[in-house]
Amino acid sequence: MFSILRKMADAGVKIVCMEVSAHALYLRKLVGMQFEAAAYTNLSQDHLDFFGTMENYFKAKRILFNSGMVRNAAINMDEETSEKVMEELSCPYVTYGISAKSDLYARDIEITESSVSFMLKLRDVPGVRIHLLLTGMFNVYNALAAASLGMIMGFSIDQIKSGLESLVSVPGRVEMLPTDTPYRMILDYSHSPDALSNILKTVREFCRGRIILVFGCGGDRDRGKREIMGRIAGEMADFSILTSDNPRFEDPYAILRAIEAGIATTDADYEVIENRREAIRQAMEMAVGGDIIVLAGKGHETYQDIAGVKHPFNEKEVVQELLAEMVRDETNRTED
Repeated sequence: MFSILRKMADAGVKIVCMEVSAHALYLRKLVGMQFEAAAYTNLSQDHLDFFGTMENYFKAKRILFNSGMVRNAAINMDEETSEKVMEELSCPYVTYGISAKSDLYARDIEITESSVSFMLKLRDVPGVRIHLLLTGMFNVYNALAAASLGMIMGFSIDQIKSGLESLVSVPGRVEMLPTDTPYRMILDYSHSPDALSNILKTVREFCRGRIILVFGCGGDRDRGKREIMGRIAGEMADFSILTSDNPRFEDPYAILRAIEAGIATTDADYEVIENRREAIRQAMEMAVGGDIIVLAGKGHETYQDIAGVKHPFNEKEVVQELLAEMVRDETNRTED
């Protein structure tokens, strides 16, 4: 890390923005680092294959804020674990949120399938309208976190507005795929319970038909989240197709059975198709106008990790190939 920062400094870089992982903190990879500002966003179930319990996971995240590494902090007041973080904070901090009383907050939120807009307000200061070329309530929270850090760093509200509004969609994150079909398809990297819940909430905001969800869970990772994600799918999607993600060295059908145990506790309609390509095709064949297909879990990845081999699998390319196949099949049926 210090070697990388040295190269960046030599190249003239003045500000570095980075995500600090709980793994890096726990493994002491960032000892000696000093951050001018850091944001505490949330705690949701993930990585328990490494940390064992949510308490251990939280303690690892909190290291950033109780070790003297941070000079200023921004805290999400809508996150229930934030008060525990603030108990040991010895540095100045600002708060942000939507529901809870905060220094910086969002009001009059409007969400569409391709954007979100809201009033960004700071205590008694007149608000400014922000229009993001990203969608979803979680991106409002991300924008508030970024704005809080920007203010700590001394950027003006106009500079913050300009920066937020210049953002474009991140590949594999709520990415609308070009399909030219009566239904829509969204690619998203969501591979944890919280992320899956967020994408489904977001899509429900603008979906006029059914949400058809295609997803699985990775092998050799936190097994406890599989049943939870199955239950979330059953409660929030109209139809789910359980399929393989990156099974790695696990039996893909064992992973699917664990997910199925969760979805079976709901009254949801679903089916299991282990082959991910066939699962996507099935979703496309059953979708009609107004429906939205959510391909969750792979996002920007261009492979499937199966038994130690990374097989090429770019879902954007797979969708285009399937569209072409379906057009050919329909043409052949018509000619027959």
